[in-house]
Amino acid sequence: MSETKKLNPQEVNPYLRFIEKLGPYTEKNYFVPKRIIYDYEMIFIMEGELVAEIANQEIHLQQYDLHIIPPFIEHRHYIPQNKFCQYYCLHFDFYYDEDTADFSAVTEYSRYCSPEVSVMPINEDLKNRDVGTIGSLEFPYKVHIDEGRKMSEQFDRLYICEHSAGLGNEFRTKGELLCLLADIVDVISKTESDCQTNLNTSVVINNFINSITAHYDRPIDICRFAIENGYSPDYFRRIFKKVTNKTPVEYLTEYRLKQAKKLLSSRLYTVQEVCYMVGYENVSYFSKLFKQKEGASPSAYVKGLVK
Repeated sequence: MSETKKLNPQEVNPYLRFIEKLGPYTEKNYFVPKRIIYDYEMIFIMEGELVAEIANQEIHLQQYDLHIIPPFIEHRHYIPQNKFCQYYCLHFDFYYDEDTADFSAVTEYSRYCSPEVSVMPINEDLKNRDVGTIGSLEFPYKVHIDEGRKMSEQFDRLYICEHSAGLGNEFRTKGELLCLLADIVDVISKTESDCQTNLNTSVVINNFINSITAHYDRPIDICRFAIENGYSPDYFRRIFKKVTNKTPVEYLTEYRLKQAKKLLSSRLYTVQEVCYMVGYENVSYFSKLFKQKEGASPSAYVKGLVK
């Protein structure tokens, strides 16, 4: 079983495994199978459009969008019909461990990018390798870089260093990668700290709240919503709680129980009917949840209204 080590900044020792400027591709000559990877992949869109598919949900990427895929997450990429894409792609680890098996990105990834391969086979040895991340920092699946040209130049410098010979360029490669990671961390941290005033974040959170208001009586897949909007489920949970002081699940539960109390107060419906009307399929679970939050079972709540 792989282990994710949470590193503090002093422990971060980034190791660049692969960097290439790829494309321009069209949907006719771009083939990336469904796969898991064993390190971090970073994609920076220079021009055009690309779609990432994670947990069967699509994330649409455009110019100057940064896309980070952590290890062991099943995904695939494709270019929409009649579109093209050119992007930087790099694979890296946050630290180098001589006791952890290294591998070639070309051997493990690139050679499977062909129309004959729909699902990349899993390397059982690499599936269990240890990886690192930066403390509690959660990388969203998509973040737009406002200073896109500046970041393009950073990728250019990193690419040149990596593809130049000499010991000095090995040091420069590590230095450029550290600078790139530092700027990305700044962007993500600022987005998260400013989530209450960030326009895009506000729109996403409002859309989720609106979907609850409109569809609380139906199953609501929070994970799917997060990924569709370019966030990992954990990242979305964190920024949602920063803005509302509630997790998405807590917000959904409170809204459903609020509607349940209204329906029960009307005394027009049975507890079972109300359960289904507010989006729950199991009456026992609904009753237990209602009692936990309201201090009385649904039936006791109705009896209390009669007094």
